[in-house]
Amino acid sequence: MKKSSRTFREIKQEAKKTLTANFRLCILLTLIVVGIHLAMWYLRTRYSATILLNVYAAGETDVGNFFSLTEEGIRFGLRFDLLDTVIASTITRSQMILFFLSQVLIFAVTAPVILAGSEIYYALASGLKPGLKDIFKWYGDLRYSGRAMGLRFLLGLIQWGLLAAFAGIPITFLWWVSLSDGAAPGSAAGILLRALLVLMLLGMVLATMISWSFLPAHYILTTDPAVSVREAISRTNRFMRGRMVRFFLFRLSFALWYLLFLVTSGAAIFYVYPYLELASAGFVRDLAGESGESELREE
Repeated sequence: MKKSSRTFREIKQEAKKTLTANFRLCILLTLIVVGIHLAMWYLRTRYSATILLNVYAAGETDVGNFFSLTEEGIRFGLRFDLLDTVIASTITRSQMILFFLSQVLIFAVTAPVILAGSEIYYALASGLKPGLKDIFKWYGDLRYSGRAMGLRFLLGLIQWGLLAAFAGIPITFLWWVSLSDGAAPGSAAGILLRALLVLMLLGMVLATMISWSFLPAHYILTTDPAVSVREAISRTNRFMRGRMVRFFLFRLSFALWYLLFLVTSGAAIFYVYPYLELASAGFVRDLAGESGESELREE
């Protein structure tokens, strides 16, 4: 299997040059993506289509572990005494219905623009000159929008399934251990508690690494119009075999840029987002070989 011939630094420098040369297009594309997500967030907040969890200090409440179904909806509480934390919430039926409908709407609206963005950034990384008009085919043609929603749905299942498997199980054991009255810091239960915390963090890292490895499916779907969603996932799995760790380390090398995004309260997204997308597209292109598409389109 041919390895990437360029270093992380070289790929990033090329992405910066491409971003500078196509700055207006990248900014407009980012504005569209951010605008759509903000509009969906506003609608969900405006119509109370959110589910909130109340977090308390364990010493400030006597709420214990419980789960109950009422005429209004669901009530539950989880108590982690060792972490001095209590999580509780009451979710009404109307909240659940609105939350579900809002998620369907958000999914249907954002999936096409995410795939359109992937197509444009991959084209830019390939030296082509795409335009914003390429976005509209992902909304106007059901074949494109349907495949976009199908891919995002499957990738979402993979991501949440991995998180449930690698992080959810340790969290469950963490809650169980925290029920022990003898789980003092130096006790066996206390040591197990800390081990579970480490295991949970490692599980989240592993889940993130595997889920990131499926991102090239975006490029496969956008560069090969005839491919199905299922085949795009299969090709991605074959394409990333032996490359998963390297791609994870590449994405992780943007950690300071993620921090800049947080420090600026999201304002840095107009540079960080297109930079990351262009660099990721360039990295995948580099892995695929000099042609940039030969291996991605391979059966």
